[in-house]
Formats: sequence, structure tokens, C-alpha cells
Amino acid sequence: MFASASPDNIKQWICPDGKFIQNLTGHNAIVNCMAVNSDGVLMSGANNGSMYAWDWRTGYNFQRMQVRNLIYYVEHIDAMLIIFIILYVIY
Repeated sequence: MFASASPDNIKQWICPDGKFIQNLTGHNAIVNCMAVNSDGVLMSGANNGSMYAWDWRTGYNFQRMQVRNLIYYVEHIDAMLIIFIILYVIY
């Protein structure tokens, strides 16, 4: 599977035929970054400072965060340390 970001959602697709699976909705801004770990947690960030954590397999949004300015966010998930360093400046 792979994902693509759009102005207000994330789309999941299946390889190799490119079949659409589902929309992950919730962001109210342009989604501009995504990363998934080996535990199946997809993190997405939007240009309004919102960060969402999703279950990659089901599409369930289990955590939402709003960041401002410089924030160091450290989360320990299933004995795997994930460090997110986010710089978000409001002009």
C-alpha cells in the first residue's frame, strides 16, 4: 500500500494496480508530510500545525495534536522511540 496527501485528506492505495482503498479525513489544511513506522502508525502533518496519528491498516485516527512555534514531541510506542521535531512558525 501507499498513501498520497491532498488539501484536506490522505488517500490510501494498493500496489501494484493503484486501486483506491480509503480516505483518511480530519485535517482542515493542506497535508504536506507523512511517515509510517514498522508498527503501522502513520503520522501526518498539515500546514496549520496539526499532527495526526493513524492506524495504517484501519485508517482510525487515534491521536490529534496541535503544535505552535518550536515543539519537541517525543512519544514512546511499543518499545520503539519515535522522535518528531517540528518547526512551525506563524507569520
